[in-house]
Order: sequence, then structure tokens, then C-alpha cells
Amino acid sequence: MGVYRKAKSDGGWDWYIDYRFQGRRLRERIGPNRAQAAVVLQKRRVEIAEGQFLDKRRESKTTLAEMVKLYMDNHAKPAKRSWEDDQRILDGFVEYFGNVRLSEITPLKLENYRRDKKSEISGVTINRHMAALKTMFSKAVLWGKTTENPAKRIKFYSENNARTRFLERGEIAALLGVCPSWLKPIVTVAIHAGLRKGEIVNLTWDDIDFKNVILRVRDSKNKSARHVPMSLPLAGTLRAIGRAPDSPYVFTGTDRTLLYGRIRYAFEQAVKDAGLSGDVVFHSLRHSFASHLVMRGVDLPTVGSLMGHKTAKMTERYSHLSPDHKARAVRVLDSLAAGEMDTLMPPEPKKPPTQEAEAFAKNAVNTEGNRTFLPGGVMVTQRTLNPLFLVRVQAWEPRRP
Repeated sequence: MGVYRKAKSDGGWDWYIDYRFQGRRLRERIGPNRAQAAVVLQKRRVEIAEGQFLDKRRESKTTLAEMVKLYMDNHAKPAKRSWEDDQRILDGFVEYFGNVRLSEITPLKLENYRRDKKSEISGVTINRHMAALKTMFSKAVLWGKTTENPAKRIKFYSENNARTRFLERGEIAALLGVCPSWLKPIVTVAIHAGLRKGEIVNLTWDDIDFKNVILRVRDSKNKSARHVPMSLPLAGTLRAIGRAPDSPYVFTGTDRTLLYGRIRYAFEQAVKDAGLSGDVVFHSLRHSFASHLVMRGVDLPTVGSLMGHKTAKMTERYSHLSPDHKARAVRVLDSLAAGEMDTLMPPEPKKPPTQEAEAFAKNAVNTEGNRTFLPGGVMVTQRTLNPLFLVRVQAWEPRRP
């Protein structure tokens, strides 16, 4: 590394500098003056040492808006079904930061973004925003549009991914009672088959086997197909929809992309109309499917298979029981009286057996009804010969000749 010269096509010379930054070898053409090249090289080394160096060749021409478009056109739209979410999130970053250069987005500015947004959205949602930006910057580094990913230095908020909210039977009935006619079958499929919103939106009539009463999920999140047996209410609901002659999809009437948003807004309104708590989201229907199966004794591996889970850990988050269900389970003990409880687990004696009780168990030789005669003419009246109750000696008296 250092200063060197290269011949030009016209027979002259240009001086270059050679140095390293973040493991990469960089070269810059300075001009015909060697002394100037040496000065620039020293400046670059100082900038790198002080953390103020920017690779201007790769940073200066790429703006945030340009990178968002490049990322959406070349990665998100071709590869991701949720690209609309990425578009919305990344456009939000452009609106917040402005159309700045990628090099101007620093970890400190991202921390300011999180602080400003915390009053508007949850920490979990902010994590999703930072994850989308992090992925875009990773592509920018890979494609040579920037040299650093500032989102990698941001620590995400802690979050609990195991959503436990599911609907009780009464809540399900209330929700279905207020759903619009076009939304009710969609909610029914989610509850009775455990399908995700995207799987429902992309469900086609070829996926419905009424003869064998099976529903096939091809467009799943984990890219593997699965088969779900249909309940009688689900099969009846799907039969009542009727097949549209101009569409292969079960749920039609709008574009696939627009249907996502239509379901979201209509479902949120139905939740309000049914008087349900605000933590009920569309995914709660899928959680309800799994939870009700578990509460009725279906084993976790079977539930996981129906839901398309690849690991047992994924299924465990859908196996929680509601407090009401736990309370009802414990109520079966309410009918047991204290005496009946003794038959289940006899209590230990409060005091150790006395010497007389030990002698009773060791030396009893003759029993008539509830009277037991010991050697020496002693009679003991006892309810039972169970050693646990030997201390319950009611009376004793000398045996009459």
C-alpha cells in the first residue's frame, strides 16, 4: 500500500494511492502530482483512524429512495409474498429521513427513529421496521451500493412471540354473528382449519376435496404442502359459497393484494362490534384452532402437523389453556368431601404411634366384630386394623373372665 503511478494512454503518468478500509483494498487516482497523492493518502489514513472515512466512490450516488426501489424490484417483489409490507415500511423510512444518501443513515439516527416512533407504535412493530431496513441494507452492501449496514448495530426490543390470546366458544359465536356475509366464511376457515390469512386468500377450488373431506394447503409459509381434514361446519360453509366461473380462487371479488387489506379492516371492525378485547387479531383465529384441539385432548404432534409446524417448539406456543378452562378443570374436585379425600390419600398421623398401638399391631390374636382381645385379658375397641389409624383407640378395658 502507498503511492504509485500508472501510465496513461497519451503517454503521461497519473499517481494513485492504495490503502485498506474494513478489510477491502481501495485505490484512488489523484493526478499527475506525486506530493498531492502523498498528502491525500495521509488524509485517508487519519479519517480511517478517527472513524470519519466514507468510501465516496460507493456511497455518494446512492440515495435511500433509490435503494428502496432497487431492493423492491430486484428482491422483495420477486421473492417475498409480504412485499407490500416491506414497501410500506421502507417508504416510511424515506418519509422520516428524507431522500438522503445511504451513508448518512447512522446507528444514532436509527436510535432517534426508534425513540420517536415508540409513542406511536409498539416495540414489536418497531422491530419489524428495523428488520426490514436491516435486510435492505444487507442487499445494498452485497450489491456494492454501500459499505456498512447501520441496522446491524441496533439492538431489538425484547418481545414475547408466543401469542396466547384465543377465542372462547362464546367469543367465536359473537364474532361470527357480526361478521359481514363475505367475511364470515373466511373467519370460519381460519377457526376450523387453522389457516393463515395468506393461505386463505390463495386457497383455490382445486385445493378442496369434498369427496374425501380434505383441504389442501399448497401456498404455505414454510413452502411445504399439508392436508387438513375438514370439519362438518367447514365443509358446509365452503359448499355454500359456490364456485365463480371466472376465478380459480375460493374467495373472489377483488384483487389478491386488495383482499388482504379488506380482510384486515373488516375483521378489526367485527372485533369491535362483537365487544372483544383489542388484543384479538386475525391470527388469534389460528391460535383458537390449535388451543381448542389441545383442550379436547388432541396430542401436540398431531396439532403441529395440522398447522404445518416443522418443530415441536412452534406447536407449544399454541398449546396454552385459558384461565377459565383451568378453573373448570379444578372445579371437578369441588364435589369431593373431606372424608372422600381421605380415601384418595389418607393423611399421615399427626403423632407417631404409641407403644400401646405398636403392641396392638404386634400382639393382636383374636377379633370379634369391632372388639380385639390382646394377651393378658385386654380388649380394645377399634374401627379398623389399618396401621395408619392405630392411634384412633376409642377405649380399652380388662377382659372379663
